[in-house]
Amino acid sequence: KAGITFQMANHLPNLVNLNEDPQLSEMLLYMIKEGVTTVGKYKSNSSHDIQLSGVLIADDHCTIKNFGGTVSLIPVGEAKTYVNGKDILEPTVLHHGDRVILGGDHYFRFNHPVEVQKGKRPFSRDTFISEGLKDFEFAKNELLLGQRSRLEAEIKEAQLKAKEEMVQGIQIAKEMAQQELSSQKAAYESKIQALETEL
Repeated sequence: KAGITFQMANHLPNLVNLNEDPQLSEMLLYMIKEGVTTVGKYKSNSSHDIQLSGVLIADDHCTIKNFGGTVSLIPVGEAKTYVNGKDILEPTVLHHGDRVILGGDHYFRFNHPVEVQKGKRPFSRDTFISEGLKDFEFAKNELLLGQRSRLEAEIKEAQLKAKEEMVQGIQIAKEMAQQELSSQKAAYESKIQALETEL
């Protein structure tokens, strides 16, 4: 529950913590049992399999399902859950080396020994080197990059919406000006007609 594992089943998938301080990285290990593993806020009466503290951790944060060697992460409600820097809202299959961030301040790397042994993820020296680089800094930068792209997309969408609204506003203003001109023209024509009648 607290991430302290004394006996490790080396075939079970697990989450290992990543920390800004390299000496505190990979100190906590959370085993993902076969079946359903629940993750939530640490409380004295909590029954969650993995209990995390922090203001951004929801009471029921997410569920991790491990069936037949396939591990998927399912966020609960709107609890902030990220995989490889992307905010996930639906079940997402995890693969060896994926970075998982829960609540924005709990960073983990997902390890899947069976996946590595079966060769689903080719594990060469290059893979080892690239995986070695996937530390806290890598995960943090990945998250920031993901959030930046999301913000840029939202800004672009807002700009397009503003442009659309501006075009609609101009169209409405044009129509109103046209109506004003038409009514002024009609008023002038009736005045001219009245003057002609008088003359």
